Amino acid sequence: MKDVNASGLKRAALINDLSCFGKCSLSVALPIVSAFGVEAVALPTVILSTHTAGLGSPVTQDMTQLMPGFAEHWKNLGLAFDCICTGFFSSLPQLKTAEKFID
Repeated sequence: MKDVNASGLKRAALINDLSCFGKCSLSVALPIVSAFGVEAVALPTVILSTHTAGLGSPVTQDMTQLMPGFAEHWKNLGLAFDCICTGFFSSLPQLKTAEKFID
């Protein structure tokens, strides 16, 4: 299998929502983690048009059904993570997927 981390960078899995407007979630975590010289890998739990604080009812796309596929693909590639950071979960099945991913 090819080396998927030849750069020697630390790698972090970020399991969180992606709010497309608003200063929160993966939209903020990805560049901050990257700025510290860590490869940031996003596992989105839900995609929202905006964050949930006072901007009406955001349009959402639940990612529960896709999360295991992301994790399996990464496993097949041999990706390993130096740390895992979790954030917003919209359902218990997402928490169970994250728990399995962390194990």
